[in-house]
Amino acid sequence: MKKSAAAVLCAAGFVFANSLPGLAQDVLTTHRLSAALAAEAVTEAVAACAQQGYKVTATIVDADGVTQATLRGDGASMTTLGAARDKAYTVFMLGAPRNEDTSGTIAQRMGATPSAGGLAKLPHILLL
Repeated sequence: MKKSAAAVLCAAGFVFANSLPGLAQDVLTTHRLSAALAAEAVTEAVAACAQQGYKVTATIVDADGVTQATLRGDGASMTTLGAARDKAYTVFMLGAPRNEDTSGTIAQRMGATPSAGGLAKLPHILLL
């Protein structure tokens, strides 16, 4: 009895395992920075700003808008923590292209007479 139950379970497992490749087309893949690379990026950003005399906080958000890494530089005020996160989130959510001046691109999209309108009411959207 135990052997037949085990055989049925093995057969069921084999059937379900073989049906998974058909479901693979429904699996989404995303590209994310590793924790080490995110930590390195915020460290480099804070260091580069410090060399120019700026006391900043750097934040990286992932594809879901969730904070992945944050580093508050020496002397950066407490308000920079929220602002850095909101700036990173805003750039990502407004779809600014990579490797470009994101603030200029967003300003261009808003037009010659920018009005934040409904955007200003969304949480974590920071328009400066």
